[in-house]
Amino acid sequence: MLEALKKRLSGPPSGGLYFSCLGRGRELFGEESAELEMIRQALGDFPLVGFFANGEISNQRLYGYTGVLALFA
Repeated sequence: MLEALKKRLSGPPSGGLYFSCLGRGRELFGEESAELEMIRQALGDFPLVGFFANGEISNQRLYGYTGVLALFA
């Protein structure tokens, strides 16, 4: 998904927000900050902030084990 997102960008992102489910992270990937490293490798270094949540809400549904990335061009 990160590679597909990179192709849609006209240049490097100027910033981003990342929200991750508490079930992800070290428990899912085996080491701390693995997801952030994947984002950095695919999109480069840019200001990125976020937090862990107990799930994400979309279209009146609650989802778990998801990560939501929003980028600023």
